[in-house]
Amino acid sequence: MRVNHAGTLSKSYFVSYIELVLSTRIGSIEEVEKLMQSHIFEGNLEQYGEDTKQAYKQALREIKEQL
Repeated sequence: MRVNHAGTLSKSYFVSYIELVLSTRIGSIEEVEKLMQSHIFEGNLEQYGEDTKQAYKQALREIKEQL
């Protein structure tokens, strides 16, 4: 998925991304979390602002509840 550097990324974006990664890779949600933080956020959760950071955290919580 392409990262839109111009706007806030939504919770649904992150849910879709997490589900995609989980379905195509063998690994735990913790591994997916590390991958996303390094790939999307380049190690800095503040990179896209507070709204995007909170949307990401909400998506992680939602996925973890489903597992």
